[in-house]
Amino acid sequence: MRKFTPNFERTFLPSLKLFRTTIRRFFFQDFEITLKKIQGSLGFTLRKEDDSALGHYVRALVREPALTDGRIRAGDKIIAVNDVEISPMSHEQAVQFFTPML
Repeated sequence: MRKFTPNFERTFLPSLKLFRTTIRRFFFQDFEITLKKIQGSLGFTLRKEDDSALGHYVRALVREPALTDGRIRAGDKIIAVNDVEISPMSHEQAVQFFTPML
């Protein structure tokens, strides 16, 4: 499984928010990427797990910028957003945490 940590830099214009991400790939080190929102979206959905203790994972890449960026993949694990760990959050809490930023 791959893990990644999205970190958002907030701006006054939601469409200009940056998405700084640390990704951990299976057997590899973490690395960071930055995505810029396009039309209010980062372009991926979260997979709902019955047990959020397992973490939160990217379900699908559905639009830009994630779709053609090539660095985020389905199955990536989100570790933290803006240095806030989201693993202890329920799925609903994680979605609410992302929603104002998306």
